[in-house]
Amino acid sequence: MFDAEIYLEAANRVGPYVKREHFRSYPAVLSEMPDVKSCIYIALDGANIIRYVGSSRRGSDTMRARLREHKKTRDDAWQWTEIWVIELIDGLPKDLIFTLEGRVGRPLLPSDNGRLPCAVVL
Repeated sequence: MFDAEIYLEAANRVGPYVKREHFRSYPAVLSEMPDVKSCIYIALDGANIIRYVGSSRRGSDTMRARLREHKKTRDDAWQWTEIWVIELIDGLPKDLIFTLEGRVGRPLLPSDNGRLPCAVVL
């Protein structure tokens, strides 16, 4: 079962790139999402199963826009009931954010990810 302790372990995998930890989940409703631009997010379903790990790396957009894309293009995204957010410091290169997504996601074994980025040692 995913909880705050597992969230903290996941956030620790991001290391010095964490801007702010959000020690709570958010309902998977766009209006409830925090207004962050760069982050790793962990999506759970109603049974508290980790369904998806992704990242948002937007210039002027926020993670809400990324989740809106998922709702339009992924049938399984409608099953997500809560989102945990690891906010990243601003200005990180896209390749580094992909690596961090892999470092967080691979150990969590999300059921809906087709693949996750390689999790190289930083």
